[in-house]
Amino acid sequence: MVDGREDRAIAILDAFADSTGLSGEMPPRRYLWTDAFAVYTWLGLYLDRGERRFLDLAKRLIAQVHEVLGAHNPDPAHPTARGLRIGKRLPERAAGEPYDPDLEWDRDGQYYHYLTRWMRALERAGRVANDEHYRAWAVELAEATHRHFVHPRGIYWKMSVDLSRPLVPSQGMHDPLDGLVVTATLGLATEARELARLCAERRWATEDPLGAGGLLLDALGLARLVAEGRTDLEALLAHVLEDCAVSLAAVAQADFVGLRASRRLAFRELGLALGLHAIAPLGEHADVALLERYVPLAKALEDFWLQSANQAASTWTAHADINSVTLAAALAPRGSLL
Repeated sequence: MVDGREDRAIAILDAFADSTGLSGEMPPRRYLWTDAFAVYTWLGLYLDRGERRFLDLAKRLIAQVHEVLGAHNPDPAHPTARGLRIGKRLPERAAGEPYDPDLEWDRDGQYYHYLTRWMRALERAGRVANDEHYRAWAVELAEATHRHFVHPRGIYWKMSVDLSRPLVPSQGMHDPLDGLVVTATLGLATEARELARLCAERRWATEDPLGAGGLLLDALGLARLVAEGRTDLEALLAHVLEDCAVSLAAVAQADFVGLRASRRLAFRELGLALGLHAIAPLGEHADVALLERYVPLAKALEDFWLQSANQAASTWTAHADINSVTLAAALAPRGSLL
């Protein structure tokens, strides 16, 4: 790849594997969101390079996530049937314990938007490895997640580890869309239909760089579903594309690129960079004329966070795992775009 960017991604993920206990002697330190993007990227590297070790790392990480984050699941043959923990450093809030919005960010539980990322990791692993076990686990996770998180008025943002009670009842902005794309991709007709109902009449524009990047990835998934015959999703795709353009315009106007690293959050910006890489394949299915002008921003963001001086900032070191893995995903995006 240009400027050895894929080689940099490989080095970043090798260091991540060592420091989080996937390779080497360190005890396992797993976090579902970060691990999902590591799986995507290793799968893409395997397809790009043809080196078996990348597929082996992805499969090893999946197994370790299921072992460490598997929630209340007595059957190893069905590791996702009761969901997966987030991997936060503090235990979940006990029943009856007062809600503290600041402390809640550091408490464990299950997040809907993390679970949808892991469903994608498993579905992609099934395709790349040609192993139906991964797809079956993705389906089991999607069914369990839908059953416990989705209710007639929306989707709980966060549930307890055992899925018995909501910890944060409000809905994430893009959760219905994320869920619809992945359940439709998995062929779960009932779940996709119910999530499509929750998507009706909603708009998706955001000023958050990470949210804008995720919206672009959802647009790519939707466009592929429409191309495969899901004409019922055409109107939703049109709305999502419009809101992608609105979101990118809003993010660009924020002018965060001129700020010092100590005032920026790398993983949010690199999530945008990753989403910008979806514009090229999205253009195979839809008109992306309003989006293409923002593509060069991806390289600018990646180059900024590749600099060692910027990685020395406290905003990088405080979130080193998620920052480094998201950087690797942006530098080698193929697996995130499967």
